[in-house]
Parts: sequence; structure tokens; C-alpha cells
Amino acid sequence: MAKMLSVNDYKRLPENKKAEYFGELVNKLIRRKYTQSAELAVLRQQATKPEEFAEYNDYAEACKVEAKNILGLEKQLAEVQGC
Repeated sequence: MAKMLSVNDYKRLPENKKAEYFGELVNKLIRRKYTQSAELAVLRQQATKPEEFAEYNDYAEACKVEAKNILGLEKQLAEVQGC
């Protein structure tokens, strides 16, 4: 089983590995508030509970920004994604 990384572990990754772990870190940050089951429920019910979905989506987007900041990837990801 792979070792679970802490947020500080992500900060210490070699520069050439940080982008590789972006999705994993975003998922870890989302899990602070939503279990996988809760996240799937929100996604399934987005048409019937749009306010709940909007709250989840805002949180997920904030987690992406936080992960970029933790990994120091703001500029690198913007260049790759054309942002």
C-alpha cells in the first residue's frame, strides 16, 4: 500500500513531480469536507438541489486553487492549461 502523503509532504516534492500529484492533492483537500459518497450524492442530485451543488462546486474550485498554491504550480498550470 502506498504511503499517505500529508500536505507538508506535497510541499516537499521535487519540482518535476509536483504536477503529477495535483489531482491527488485536490482529492485529499475535497475529502476534508466531503466523503466520496457525499460527493457522488451531490453530483447525482445537482439538477434537483442546485444550491447544494453550487456550494460543492465552489468548494472544489477553492481546493484546486489551494492545491496549486501548496504545490507552487500557479504559473506552470496556467501555461499548460492556457489560463
